[in-house]
Amino acid sequence: MLLLALDSSSSIVSVAMVDFTPRGKKETLLYHHHTAHERTDSSSLFGGLEKAITLVGKPELIVVGLGPGSYNGLRVSVAAAQGMASALGIQLQGIPSALAMESDHTSYWIAGDARGGKYWLASVVDHQFIQEPLLLPPESIEALILTMPLLPLLASTPLPQLSELNKMTIATPSAIALARRSQMTSSRKWELTPLYLKPAHITPPSSRFHAEKKIC
Repeated sequence: MLLLALDSSSSIVSVAMVDFTPRGKKETLLYHHHTAHERTDSSSLFGGLEKAITLVGKPELIVVGLGPGSYNGLRVSVAAAQGMASALGIQLQGIPSALAMESDHTSYWIAGDARGGKYWLASVVDHQFIQEPLLLPPESIEALILTMPLLPLLASTPLPQLSELNKMTIATPSAIALARRSQMTSSRKWELTPLYLKPAHITPPSSRFHAEKKIC
C-alpha cells in the first residue's frame, strides 16, 4: 500500500510517502520532507505535499496527525489532508501526533504547553495511549509522572516549568512514524478531529478524553 503521511502540529513540517507490503511487514520510504517552519506559514507543508505527489504519484491512503499541538498547524494539515483525499478519491485516516514521535522510545510520557499556565500530558505504552491528554497545572503533571517514573518524558519544545522532570527529551512528530502507526493492527480508529489545546478537546482530570465534534 502506497501511503502519504503528513503532520504540522509542531515547529516541524513532516511529509512522507511510504510503500508497505501486505500487512505492513516491509516498508520502502519513497519521499521524506522534514523541516522547520513558522506555524503561521503553510508553504512548506504544501510544497512538500506537491513534491511527494509529483515524484511518487497518487497514494492509496492519506494519514494525518491530529495533535495535540499548534492550532494553526493542525487546522491547515487536517484541511489539506481532507482536500487531497476528496480530490483524489482515496481514504483518509487520522492518528494523534503524540503517538508518532521521532524517537526510539515506544513508551513515554509526553507533554506540551497549552498556554495560560497549563500544560497537557499523556502517557503512551507500546505506541498506544494508556492516559489520553489531560490539561493540568505544572504541579499536577509532576505528581502524575511520579506514578511511572521510569518512562522518559518527551516534548516537542522546551518547557521551562517542567525541565527538571525526568530529564525531558525534545522530540517532534514524524510522518514516517505516523505511517507506521497506521499499519498497526491493534491501532484504534480515531475520528478525524484535531486535538486542539483547549478544554473542549482535552479533558480535565476527572473525566476521560473524547473528541466528538467535527471540524468546521
